[in-house]
Amino acid sequence: MTRDDALAGFAARIGWQEAAWVTVAGDASNRRYMRLTRPGGDTAILMDAPPDRGEDTRPFIRIAEYLCGLGLSAPRILHRDTEAGMLLIEDFGRRSLCTGGERPARDRKQSLFRRNRRAFGAAPTPAARRSCLL
Repeated sequence: MTRDDALAGFAARIGWQEAAWVTVAGDASNRRYMRLTRPGGDTAILMDAPPDRGEDTRPFIRIAEYLCGLGLSAPRILHRDTEAGMLLIEDFGRRSLCTGGERPARDRKQSLFRRNRRAFGAAPTPAARRSCLL
């Protein structure tokens, strides 16, 4: 069975078998993300984090739950199969923090970093400053 077959099986088990799939931007890991859209318009993000490629969904789940517990915004975990490295998470939409809105991207990112510093009491690292994946 291919990884894509396993993902399709996961989607079917959780009731998303009729959804259309579109790959969305990834990150600097072995994870992949797909936006699933049901015929009625509901959307969710399918995270593929293959354990055989060193991925583990448990830290993502812990961080999301921690942030939600603080009243901050993090994607809700709708369904999970941690052993297989598959999550269905809340879709925050198509708008990017780095490209959406009316202010120039540089201004938006600087504002986000200032808020991050105030919220967590630490300056972002140089690598984080270059990243759009806050």
